[in-house]
Amino acid sequence: QRRCPPLLAMALAACASDRRRPPARCCRRSPVTPAGGAMAARRLALLAAGSAVMTLGSGERPNVLLIFPDEWRWDWAGFDPEEAELRMPNLRRLAEEGTRFTSAYTPSPWCAPARACLASGKTFDESPQTLNGQDFPTDIPTWYQAMRKAGYYTMLVGKDDLTQSLAGTHLDGSRHAVDLGIDDWFRMQDKYVTYRRLPWDEFGMAMISRPCGLINSGKTNLFRCNEFCYGVYGGGTCCKVLASEGFNCPGYDQVGLNQEDYIDNFINAQAELLLDRAPPGKPWVMHLSYPGPHPPFVITEMMNKSIEGRHFRPARDNQEVPPEEQTTVRQQYAAEIENLDALFGRILQKVALRGETDRTLVIVMADHGEQLGEQNAWGKRMPWEPSIRVPLIVKGPGVAANRTVELPVSTLDVVGTLLERANASAPGFDAHTLDPLMREKADEAEFLKKRPFAPTGLSYAGRPGKDAAIDFRALVQRINATHTLKVVCCPEGCPRGNSFVPSLAPEPQLLAFNVAVGGRGDIENLAWSDEAKALARHLPGKYATACLGGGSGGAVFLPPPSKAMPPEDELPRPLIIPPERRPAAAARVVADVTPGAHAVLPVVADAEVSGDTFPMATTPPEKAMQLSEFHRPLIAGGVVFALAALVLMVHRRRHRPVFRLVAEEDGFSDGLSGSDSPRA
Repeated sequence: QRRCPPLLAMALAACASDRRRPPARCCRRSPVTPAGGAMAARRLALLAAGSAVMTLGSGERPNVLLIFPDEWRWDWAGFDPEEAELRMPNLRRLAEEGTRFTSAYTPSPWCAPARACLASGKTFDESPQTLNGQDFPTDIPTWYQAMRKAGYYTMLVGKDDLTQSLAGTHLDGSRHAVDLGIDDWFRMQDKYVTYRRLPWDEFGMAMISRPCGLINSGKTNLFRCNEFCYGVYGGGTCCKVLASEGFNCPGYDQVGLNQEDYIDNFINAQAELLLDRAPPGKPWVMHLSYPGPHPPFVITEMMNKSIEGRHFRPARDNQEVPPEEQTTVRQQYAAEIENLDALFGRILQKVALRGETDRTLVIVMADHGEQLGEQNAWGKRMPWEPSIRVPLIVKGPGVAANRTVELPVSTLDVVGTLLERANASAPGFDAHTLDPLMREKADEAEFLKKRPFAPTGLSYAGRPGKDAAIDFRALVQRINATHTLKVVCCPEGCPRGNSFVPSLAPEPQLLAFNVAVGGRGDIENLAWSDEAKALARHLPGKYATACLGGGSGGAVFLPPPSKAMPPEDELPRPLIIPPERRPAAAARVVADVTPGAHAVLPVVADAEVSGDTFPMATTPPEKAMQLSEFHRPLIAGGVVFALAALVLMVHRRRHRPVFRLVAEEDGFSDGLSGSDSPRA
């Protein structure tokens, strides 16, 4: 009641009696922006007063601040100047005061699936939500619920992607919030769909009452102006579509000089307001999920000035977009990331003003990465490093300062870490803890007992004419000081676009790469090494069978051991076959295949790639011919069946009206059909 104006006492009493919503929501203030200038300098001075190594008192539990940008790739965090020279002073300071993980992998490289894995504490194959456009099931336990049961005050700010159906989050953000385990919130959809014809989330409702700073569209309020600018799926007037999820956005966000109404700045301001509402004397956890730097990369005029004249190299493997245009897109991406770093500083200053720096665990990470044109791809959903690898920094009580960890980890274990720190119970979670790697005396062996490799994957059927289908599972494991092996299995061939590794679609394909710092990344395929085969055996059953054989239709894209090579027990372990032995091994595979036979091993030919020779798998022409003759009657029967189904569908539509609500361009569908549908 002290936080609410006296004239709202009656409303407070009425709202507090409604058990569906927590009383803290009754006195919510209108969205405002934080102070800057001298106040910001004072906050920064308070922040600087922290100690290098922090500890909590006996039995005391830390607050948790999870800073969570959207679509932020691992090598665009200010620590890799050869990749992108970014100005990230706040993130660098966090790394100096905490532990930075250089090989952190998302459970799945797509928005809602990645966040559902984290919410449920499950790997992708066990997650209750594996696609965008769905709602997270409210009967599945979440880490938010576990924290709340442990006595924490839970807050969620920004884009959470846990209610992605057409019903959305509701205009007050309340849909499913309490069921998910949230006490207080400010929720919105992502940048692709938040600017629809009418507001449908809290952010849209706030923007419709804001003035438009740049009236390029003739509209007056900020929501309507940016509706024309952003559009749906980047289809507005501010951007040029380069490819699927690839945009060049020369037009400015319509905020004009009022930078504080820019989408990420506004969300940061709401996070500060929620912290003001947090009850004193109670530990809190805040999941601060920024909408950026998710595409489209629409920036403000002020942000554009910050990247003028700065060069960012184009993609190493892109033949579809001119290098000059790639550089422009990367400038826009850099502007969003550097703006986010400034916002990191603001929210950390807010924590400092509350006097809680020394007892707050700060975690900075992302849901997945961004291709930025690498492998001729934009967006995410790929098994390549730019999609699946993300920044991860942890700072706070009990975390070693100025430490860098190169061991592959899963961001899923961030959930296990904060649950352990909160003494919260979450039975059935697959999330473990990162604490053995962050203590003053790190214990890698203890960590590897529970998480020997980092898993990731995605299964997506695609949309004809828009997105290609993708199905893969991958494991990442450190082999030795120079090799960290990533094994990728694609049962129907890996994505096209990687010039160094041609796709074998629709045949099964096994890939393996050295992704250690200084390795060859997604370039040199080591799938025929013993280490790759050993690691691939830990893939989920369907994928191990598809890519390692052992079942009907299985295929192995590996050459057999060469008799000229030393016995396996005489080779140093671990073994990575040197390049000079690969051509001879490949030639022997060709000689060992009997013409006309149904060979389990496909023919392997040599291919010259980037000055290095390595084997590339192809299918024997005899086997391809036999498969073709076998499938001809099946294909003919399928065509006849499809025509009959089409005739039946047309007939039914002419005699019975059917209504279906679909927003295909948004990637959403509520699944309602039939004239008796409530929505219809």
